[in-house]
Order: sequence, then structure tokens, then C-alpha cells
Amino acid sequence: MIRLLKYKFKNNLLSRTNILTTIIMIIVIISICGIIKSYQTSTLLYKVAVIDNDNTPTSSELIDDIIAYKQIDVTIEEDKEKSMIKLSRGNYDVVYEIKDGFEDKIKKGKFDNILVANKESTSLGVKWVNDKVSLIVLRRWMFSDIYKRIQKVSKDYDREKLEQRFLEDSDKTILDVIIHNVNDGKVVEIKNDDKKIYKIIWASVILFIIINIGKEIIDDRNNGVITRLEFAGINKIQYYSSYIIYIVIDIIVPFIITYFTLGYFTSINSFVIDIFITLMYICSTWIILIIITKLFKTKKGYILCLQLYFLISIILGTGILNQAFKLVDNISKFIPMYWYIHI
Repeated sequence: MIRLLKYKFKNNLLSRTNILTTIIMIIVIISICGIIKSYQTSTLLYKVAVIDNDNTPTSSELIDDIIAYKQIDVTIEEDKEKSMIKLSRGNYDVVYEIKDGFEDKIKKGKFDNILVANKESTSLGVKWVNDKVSLIVLRRWMFSDIYKRIQKVSKDYDREKLEQRFLEDSDKTILDVIIHNVNDGKVVEIKNDDKKIYKIIWASVILFIIINIGKEIIDDRNNGVITRLEFAGINKIQYYSSYIIYIVIDIIVPFIITYFTLGYFTSINSFVIDIFITLMYICSTWIILIIITKLFKTKKGYILCLQLYFLISIILGTGILNQAFKLVDNISKFIPMYWYIHI
């Protein structure tokens, strides 16, 4: 088996063709995911109207902070009735009312009845906007509280200087809101779309790589290579094991490179879990491939079956039709790609 592994490493893993293919694959995956992430953060996503009933410096600062988000298109409205009509027609995703007494309550650390969100949609997008606005309000209260405490010690302290330092520190702080869905009393985290797309890409790449290796196995069997290896003391278990070791190394190395490059590393625990899930997906897909190679004696039949399996995996594994048909949702849970993408 060691001799077979050395052969696989020298002629397959470390070949110029494989190295070049791996480099191109890494560049393509990073480029696609990078473009998607850039598009998600730069594209205008939400149309928001704000009605300021307080008309104070603090309420004006809140509006300026909302406008600062490039994903939010803000329109200042004065007539609530007209704003509600526009909301019902889909011109706005949400209409915010800054209540009278907003500044006074913020300075006192009170958050009851200071801001009202009117919305027609229950989408996660509106929740995202609400979370961002809530975060801005919280930061404004924190600043007011800090400034009030400093004034007790030094009344001549420059407010603008403090505000600039506070905002700079706030931007440097990794502080964001994770949106959650409540399901049967349990809180379920909604995963990032770009991470899901990353996993869909890798699930497809892994499946494609393993399918191509399956073609080599069919050729080896038809050409009598497996039989000759058995005479040389290398049984079928060792033969298949050498392939899975080669596949794991060939996939995991570029996976780790893209994982770190795209900034998905947040902690050792999450990284280890993602690697483990990827390994489980590779192994389960490999087992299915071995079963298919046993069922089909010809390369043509194998390719036809694997093309069908690839198509089914993409349709059911990605969950494209799951929301439309309950039966499809149940069947998709038997597809390894489904578990890899949705875990």
C-alpha cells in the first residue's frame, strides 16, 4: 500500500497538471466567493423612510448614522399617512418613526417607545435593518452616557473630540448582530448566504473530483490493473484506501487555503468542525461512488449514472425545491450534499 501511495503522490498529486489545476481551482473559488461577498456588502438592498418627530441633534445624528450604511437608501418623510401608502405599495421596506422625546430618553438610558418600525414584510432583510438601527441607537446612548460622566469630572472636555474617538473605536470593535429564527422555542442561527454558497461550490467540486477518480477505477478494473495489484500483494481494501487518502489530501489543502483567504476562520472550534464535516462528506461520497462502480461494469453506464447522481445532488442537496414540495424535502435528507451544505 505504501508503494501505491508513493505512486499516487508522485504521478497524480504532485504532477504539474494537478498542481496547476489546483492553483486555478483555488483562484476561481476565491474569485467567485469574493465577488459574491463584495456584491452583498456593496449593493443597495433596502429602502427606508424616516419620520423625525423629535427634531433634535440626537435624532438627526441617528438619521445620519443610518444613511452612512451603503446598503440602506434613506428618505426623510414628514407625512406618516403618505409614507404608509408608499409602504403598502412596496416603495419602502420599512418606515421608522422617531418618537417625540427621543433625545431626552436616550440621555436618561430609557429605550421604551422611542422608535417605531412600520413594515409590511417579515423578511430577514427587514430584521437586519432593525438590528442595525437598534445598534446605532445603543451606541448613541453609550456615547451620551460616557460624555455625561466625563462632564462631571471636566466640564471643558471637547465633545466633538470625544465623539470622533468614540466612533473610531466603535468601528474598530467587532460588534454585529446575529439574526436568529425562533423555531418551537429553540433559537436557530441563520447562516450567512456567502458561506452557504462557498459550501455549495466546494460540495460540487468534491463531487466532480471523486467522479473523475471513479473513471480511473473503472479503467483500472477493465484493464486488469486491480487484479495484477492483488497478485502483487495489494488487496482491494488497500487499493481503495490509497485513493481516499490521495483524495483527502488533494481536496483538504485547497479547501483550507480558500477557507482562510476568504475570512471564514473565526475560531479553532468552528474550523475543526468545518474540516470534520468536509471529511465526512468526502468519505460518504466516496462510498457511494464505490457502490456505483460495483453496479456498472462499463465506463459508459458509470458516467451516465454519475451524471444523474450529480444532477440530483445539485437539485436536492442545495434545497432549490425543498420549500415547494415536502416530499422533495424528505428525500433530500438522504443526499450527502444536503447535510454538508445545511449543517
